[in-house]
Amino acid sequence: MDPIEVIAWPRSKEVRRASRVDPQEVLQRMKEGEGEPLIVMDAQEGWSVGTLASLAAAYGDAQVTVNDRAPLQEWDDPPMRTRVVRLREYAAYANGEGDVLSGSAWYLNSWEPFATYPELRETWSYPYFVEDLLQGDDNPKLLNYTKLLFGVSGCTTRLHVDDQQTHAWLAQIEGRKQVILFAPSDGDRLRLHAWEHDASRRALDPADPPDPIAYPRVYDATIFHAILAPGDTLLVPCGWWHYARCLDVSTTLMRNFANSANTDRFKLAVRSANDHAKFNSPKYLVEPGTACVVCRATTDIKPCSRCRVVSYCGRDCQRNHWLTSHKAFCPVLADLLSFKNRSSRTAATTTPTDLFAAPARDPPKTFIKHVIRDGKGGLKPNEDSMVRVHYEGFLADGQKIDSSRGPFDFHVSRTPVAKGWREATLTMRVGEKARIAVPAHAAYADRGVKGKVPPNSPLVFDVELLRIW
Repeated sequence: MDPIEVIAWPRSKEVRRASRVDPQEVLQRMKEGEGEPLIVMDAQEGWSVGTLASLAAAYGDAQVTVNDRAPLQEWDDPPMRTRVVRLREYAAYANGEGDVLSGSAWYLNSWEPFATYPELRETWSYPYFVEDLLQGDDNPKLLNYTKLLFGVSGCTTRLHVDDQQTHAWLAQIEGRKQVILFAPSDGDRLRLHAWEHDASRRALDPADPPDPIAYPRVYDATIFHAILAPGDTLLVPCGWWHYARCLDVSTTLMRNFANSANTDRFKLAVRSANDHAKFNSPKYLVEPGTACVVCRATTDIKPCSRCRVVSYCGRDCQRNHWLTSHKAFCPVLADLLSFKNRSSRTAATTTPTDLFAAPARDPPKTFIKHVIRDGKGGLKPNEDSMVRVHYEGFLADGQKIDSSRGPFDFHVSRTPVAKGWREATLTMRVGEKARIAVPAHAAYADRGVKGKVPPNSPLVFDVELLRIW
């Protein structure tokens, strides 16, 4: 595969290459600023890390997970596909053999063998040019900070920053890999969506030159680029946005680590992640129809007789929920039920999960819209429009899961928002305010969003269209 051309970017730099690097200089750059990406050409001396073929010959029965895209992005439509195969089956696929995998550039982007096969730890050593405060710890969770990545030509690691405020190094063992990086201070210039502000992912694809209308500040960012060859080790400092594309069958050894420049941020990130997992999940985070949305009881529950999306264990919970939020959402959700009934079923036999599956005979309804305030004029957006909106997003039980907290600009066809919301926007006029119900199949379907949207969940959006251009 040919490398991505970066000539469209007015600000571009090749990643600096060096040997005999002073580790104190690297550390000082990280402490004093953002650091810089660096390719070290003499960091793998004495290593014996195997290629995909040799590792598959030795550990072929190991089960591995492969994806057609990576890392996961919750707005993917269609969603990312995942398969579990044997390592030898993936090696056969990479060699153009076998019939287990086909039809995509399947990426084995996170094999963690070093706790299971400790002898593999002897095939590499910690690079001399970085301080690694996690070095030598046999805790299995920390051993899994080191991974092997295998890909075929065309496999892509999408634009992201690494989790937990860690630095990373990537040692290229086999094949060529193109890398593209942006500094942390350029992160906002790469942002298309309001909700990308604090996220570790970006929708921008460097392989597709970004539209300056959709990304008005993107070409003010400096793009760093390089092609890694076997023997090269790339340093990615904490917070740097990075993207990678395999140009050949590729093997990469990667490690996330902390040093004295980021140890406080790393500890805080780990602590925050643990606290979030314990305490910050939505209060009513249950699949529709499986529990009372108020007290979470799972016995003797009955669905709302009108919308049949939320369920209750008794009248007290139903009354409380009606007064606090459901009164506003029930009518628009009930209209989704009405559409489903016209397709083939009756309200008496439709379960919440049935309701939001795609109809068997009719095209799936992707939204129901109730107009709260009419707009002005006859102009509506089209597929090529940019729009400015205020919005709030809710689960069907009334929990707020997202908000623009101010004007939010997006491109109607290029912005990967929920399909139903996007299609509803095409029906709105400037000044219009509407409540939009989106069935699960036109939102996040059965995959949901971890810690935020349960699987098979319809969503409700309150949207005000402010501008079209």
